[in-house]
This record gives sequence, structure tokens and C-alpha cells, in this order.
Amino acid sequence: MDLFENMNQEKNTRKKNNINKVIIILIVMLLVIIMSIIGVMMYLQTLTTKFYIDGVSTSIYESYFEITQDGKIYVSIQDMAKLLGNNYYNGEYGKISEDTSKGYVTFEEETVTFEANSNKIYKIQTTNNEEKYSYMYLDEDIKLSNGRLYTTPDGIIKILNISFSYNENINIFTLEYLNSYYTSQIANYKYKQISEKFDNQKALKNDILIVEREDGKKAIIKPDGSEIVGAKYDDITYLENTGDYMVTSGNKFGIINSQGRSKIDLEYEEIEVLDEDLGLYKVKQNNKYGVVNKNGNIVIFIENDEIGVDSSLYKDSLIKNPYILFDNCIPVRKDKKWGIYNKNGKLILPIEYDTIGCVVGTSSTNSTENVVIIEDYEAIVIGRDKFYGIINSTGKELIPCALDTVYAVTSGGNKIYRIEGMQNGSKYSYDLEKYFDAINVKKVNRSAEEKQTENIENIRNNINSTTNETQTNNSADENQLNGDEQTTNTNEDTLVVEQ
Repeated sequence: MDLFENMNQEKNTRKKNNINKVIIILIVMLLVIIMSIIGVMMYLQTLTTKFYIDGVSTSIYESYFEITQDGKIYVSIQDMAKLLGNNYYNGEYGKISEDTSKGYVTFEEETVTFEANSNKIYKIQTTNNEEKYSYMYLDEDIKLSNGRLYTTPDGIIKILNISFSYNENINIFTLEYLNSYYTSQIANYKYKQISEKFDNQKALKNDILIVEREDGKKAIIKPDGSEIVGAKYDDITYLENTGDYMVTSGNKFGIINSQGRSKIDLEYEEIEVLDEDLGLYKVKQNNKYGVVNKNGNIVIFIENDEIGVDSSLYKDSLIKNPYILFDNCIPVRKDKKWGIYNKNGKLILPIEYDTIGCVVGTSSTNSTENVVIIEDYEAIVIGRDKFYGIINSTGKELIPCALDTVYAVTSGGNKIYRIEGMQNGSKYSYDLEKYFDAINVKKVNRSAEEKQTENIENIRNNINSTTNETQTNNSADENQLNGDEQTTNTNEDTLVVEQ
């Protein structure tokens, strides 16, 4: 009887297992069918969605967009830029590279750079052979997919300077089209023209018109003609990165916000954004320079002859902001001497140096490069009495002013920094990275691989240190027990730096 019951139980168990397998197979098949249906629906959506540029229907490829299941759209920066007639390049701006995780787009008036997994973009305008950097933030990080960089509608608007809307259809309007369209309407509001200044043209993509009256006075209006700021200023410049406006009246400059309220009083001879995140502005008054914050309060007294380094001397360094280095250091020149303030207005390098940076030559045939910053170490080159030294971004001295020169050379696509000088009557030339390593100065900006290697080395050093300490203690205990006399030999180590 027991045997019969056991056989029935085993039979029922096998039957249940078979049923479970069938259920699992059905669930998997159902999931595959659902995913296929979603894929087909998304594909059909791209087929049924119509695409317009400046009101004209345009054919596009599937790779131009990625649409998520919840209807969110991402746009290929490369494909869209080329479709609009702009030049797109892979890699980091200013370097020869085909790195698809980075890219930049060039326009006649500016260059825009960006990279995957970051929502920060840089815009570079070149005037008088000098590159002026500003930056903006997108609503999401840029994504890398199938060798292409994708961004949201907010990102594509800011990167390509266009108007972009997506509902049932996708509509793109260029600045040229928007300018022409709104120009035909502003006569109804008694304005002569829309400002042709490129910075002001970019306001059009946000439905903001900076317009001029017959008497030359400028105003800020909406497309329906309602005023944000009346026609009372001699000039207005849209600050795209902050959303504010620089205004001019009677040769005096000030800043107003997007609602037209004053942020910085109209009392300066010049105003320039020093840093967007910090809300700092470089100002000029009575032919002297200082720094004020977004509330108009003075951060650095207006008593300096110059603020910032001359980035035209250090083009190979790709300095993004010549006024504030490493988001903290503000170089100033006063009475022919240089010093450095931090972002809070504290003097971290006394104003007693002859130069910030080392200029070794300006000839195009010279293979050596001038140096003002060493980016990986957040280090700055300073000079006094014809000698050079190096400090970090907090003002701490790394190398005293005893060097004859600091320069860089590019080899195999890598930048190598060198220092040269005289010691005991002999000339030396060192690789700066090896020298820093020898005196235990660590990189601030390191790759993940470098950080991992350093962590491994630290673990090994800790293990070796613990092992040596244990062996030393054991040896000391043994000697103490044996009554042996301990003798310690001290050898003075000499630091040798590889050339």
C-alpha cells in the first residue's frame, strides 16, 4: 500500500513540474510578444511622426531619434547638426581624436563642446584672436548610444541654437527663420528692427525679442508685443548662460534679471561674467578692475590694473576661463605686480610676483609650449625675480621660485611638462610629473585607472608597513630576552629624480 501511494505521489509531482514548465514557457513567450508589439509601435510612431524644419517637411532616418516607452524623445546631436548644415566633430575640442564619447559643433560665431554622462556644455566665441568660454547646464546628462551622442529637446535647443517642439510632429525653427518671422511682426509694435547681435539672436529660441526703436533705444518684448523692459537703454545684451541681460545707458553698464529687475546697478564702465555658478562679475570703474557678486556686493576691491591671465599666450593650455582658474583662483595685477585671490575674496598669493605663467616663446616653429596651469595637479606657475615656482589652487607652495623655466611639449598626443634650472653649478632638466611623484605631490584630476592603481599601492604599503612593524617588534622582543645590545645604523637618503 505504501509503495502504491509513493508511486502516485511521484506521478503527481512530475505532473505539477510539467505544468510549471509550461506556465514559465507561456510567460516568456508572452513577454517576447509584448516587447515585439512595443517595438513595432515605437517604429510605427517614428514612421507616422512628421518632421519639419522651418515649416518644410523633411525626410529623416530612424537613427536621428530614440523614443522611450513613455514617449520621451532623445535627439542625435551629430545627425541633427549635419541636417542643419553645421559641422560636427568627434573628440575633445582642440585635440585630434575620434573619441565618440565627446564631440563639438562649429558655427560661424561659436563652437559648442559636450561629452557623454555630463549635462555641462561649453560655448566658445572667438573675438580678436581670443577665445571666450562660457558654460550652460542641460536638463539631463548626454547619452552615448551606438556610437552617437543623444540629448533631450532642452539639450538640442541649447547646443544647436534652435527652437524645438515635439508633440504629434517634430518642429524645428532656426534662428534665421525666427528672425525673419518676428521681423515681419514688430512693425505693428512700433519697433524698427530686431537686434542683429548674435547673443541677442539666441534669445529668439526662448521667445524673447530684443528690439530697437527708431530713436535707437532698445527694449525687451515677447512675441505678442508685451514689454518685459521698455525702450530706455542704449544697448542690451542677452546673457544666455544666466538668462540675465547686460544693459547700457550713457556709457555705464549694469545687469538686470529676466523680469527686468536690477541685479547690478548701472554704474560701471565694463561688466563681464566671471563665473556663472559662483555668480561673480568682473567690473571696471575709474579705469580699475574688481569683482562683485550677483547682488552687487564687492568681493575684490575695484583697485586692480588687470584681472585674469592673457589666454592668448597659453592657447595650448585650453584655458576655459582666464579670470578664475580651477574654480577658485582669481589672478590680479596691481602696480605691476601679480597676486591671486580665491573666489571668496581672500588673498591666497601676495601681490608681489612679476608674472603668472611662464612664457618660453611665441614662435610657431618653437616646439615648446608656454605654461600657466598644470591641470592634473590644479597647479599654477608663478614668477619672481626671473625665476619660476609652482603653487596649488589653495595657494600652497609646491616648488619655490628657483626654476629657470617651466614648459610643455606634446609627444604622441600626450602633454609632458618639464622644469629646468641650475643646481651646484650644473643645469638640470626634470620631467615635472616624475618630480612631483618623487616629492609626493598627488594628482587632483586623476583617471579611474590611476585612482585604482594608487589604492592598490596604498594597500600594499599598509601591508608591508604592518609586516615590517611586526617583524621589528618580534626582533626587539627576542633581543631584549637575549640581552643583546641593539645597534642602529642611520643612512641619509638622497632623493634622485629621473631625467
